[in-house]
Amino acid sequence: MRATLERKRQALERDGRDAEALLPEWAEGFRAKDLKPLKLAQSLAEALQGLIRFDMDRALSGTHDLSLEDLNVPRGEQNILGPKLLRSVARIPRLLGFNRLVLLIDEAEVAFEGLAQKRRQNLLGFLRFLNDHLAGGEEGAVILVACTDDFWPNRFNEYAALKGRLTDPGHDRVEDRDGLTTNALVNRNKLWVRETFRGRLEDYKALGEAILVVGKRVLPDLEVALQMANVTLLAGVASFDEVNRFIKRPFVKALAQLVQDQISDHNQGAVTEDQARGLFDLAKRAVNQVDQSEATGNPGA
Repeated sequence: MRATLERKRQALERDGRDAEALLPEWAEGFRAKDLKPLKLAQSLAEALQGLIRFDMDRALSGTHDLSLEDLNVPRGEQNILGPKLLRSVARIPRLLGFNRLVLLIDEAEVAFEGLAQKRRQNLLGFLRFLNDHLAGGEEGAVILVACTDDFWPNRFNEYAALKGRLTDPGHDRVEDRDGLTTNALVNRNKLWVRETFRGRLEDYKALGEAILVVGKRVLPDLEVALQMANVTLLAGVASFDEVNRFIKRPFVKALAQLVQDQISDHNQGAVTEDQARGLFDLAKRAVNQVDQSEATGNPGA
């Protein structure tokens, strides 16, 4: 919300217009957006008006209403309102000036562990519902399902309606898609990617560079060329035979924390090899602590 407001303010000022006078009128315009239920449009307008007028109670109330936690839909209307609601949710990022919504369903196979057949069918039915009413089209969302190799297509075979929607005859296998252009790929029902991270030095350097490219978009002060020296040192530690080279989390955490700390301190610079090893070990301990707390059901540990 703040980013949307700031973008609009800067656009008005660039055009030589009175931003403070026009912003309330602009925010009110969201009430007329074609969103279902109507409460979504009203909540957007209220949240923006609260930020414009420095009324945090109003802003928080509007953002709370966007969660739809208090929305009660009669059972007979759910099949009608549900699809409209999903399509509206997918439109909101574009209305606020951002790119399309991305929905990540991580470790999808875990949801199937220990579930009875009926529960598994319900979950697959939910994925079909998302595919039908949230994904695709100019204003649709991108749905990313991360899972183990056996989840697709084995689990999807249990629900023919979903499997049929995600099947591309003649192009289901990764090797069948090698010759397709980018435009042809995005017009397929799915883009199936198999991860083949081997944990080599060059793999970690490429991963680190990709992280910095994304980081530069979030943190404009990030000096990519300088931080690549730190990436190389951390990649050397992560790819060393004495650690599990296939686990990327400590490397990602160490790099992200290093960059964040240096930018916060306004002091970006190259670390030493010993410092890189210390950062990696610190990140590894933090990751292990999180894993242990989740395993024992004590997130606060």
